[in-house]
Amino acid sequence: MSSRLLTPHLTVKNVADSKHFYTEVFGFQVRHENLKEGVPVHVEMSYHNELAIMFVPENVANSGTLAPASFTDAKQRTAYQYIYVNNVDATVKRAQALGATVLQQPYDAPWGDRFTLMVDINGYHWGIAQTHEPGFPTF
Repeated sequence: MSSRLLTPHLTVKNVADSKHFYTEVFGFQVRHENLKEGVPVHVEMSYHNELAIMFVPENVANSGTLAPASFTDAKQRTAYQYIYVNNVDATVKRAQALGATVLQQPYDAPWGDRFTLMVDINGYHWGIAQTHEPGFPTF
């Protein structure tokens, strides 16, 4: 499993809150952080020793970029990060406790995964899955 070729790059509302959220919910770890005058301007986080996401604060370098205002509208559920975890139900509970919004409660999906869909603290969608497929790596 590798993420070297395709890595989500997000704009976040608050870098410290985002690092805390992604660490506590998914177990991501900061692998690199660029600072400018002591302020984070770029963060990379790993998941099981692979680059998982990169993010920058809103308006980095006066770019005017903002995190999504809201993706809770069902019509906006067209793209999301899909991540495998050991326990979907426990992961979504941690996410909710830290401010995430659950769009779809965990259920056993027809494709075989236990699955839930949520919006994180920055407005991004995450599909969180747990597979029952034999031989699939567990985390």
